[in-house]
Amino acid sequence: MKSKQALRAQYLAQRSALLPQEVERLSVQLLEQVVHWLAQREELQHFHLFLPIEGQQEVNTLLLKELLEQQGKTLYTSRVRKGELGLDTLKLPRAATLRIDRWGIPVPDKVELVSPESIQVVFVPLLAY
Repeated sequence: MKSKQALRAQYLAQRSALLPQEVERLSVQLLEQVVHWLAQREELQHFHLFLPIEGQQEVNTLLLKELLEQQGKTLYTSRVRKGELGLDTLKLPRAATLRIDRWGIPVPDKVELVSPESIQVVFVPLLAY
C-alpha cells in the first residue's frame, strides 16, 4: 500500500502532465455531470466553490461558477485566514472581480465574510480519491 505522500506525488505528476486543452475538456465533462445532477435538485440554492489555482492543472470550477450564476444560485468561496490555520467563508457575488492571493488562489477583490451555515453544497476539486 502506498503512503498518502507517495499517492499525492503520483497524482500531482499525472495532473501536471495534462495539456491545458485536456484539463478544459475534462472540466466540461464534469460540468455536464453536475448539470444532470442539479436538474434533479432544484431545492439547492447555496453553493460553495473552491476556485482553481492557475498553473496547477486543477479542474476549472469557473465554468461551474458561470453555470450556477446563470441559474441564480448564491455562491460562496473561501480564503486562508491570515496568521492562523483555517478558512474564512466569503460570499462570491456575481460581478466579483477576482484577485490572486499569496497562495495563488483566486479570491473576490471585495471581501464579504459570511457564516457557512446556509451552504447546502460544497464543490471541492480533489487531487485523487
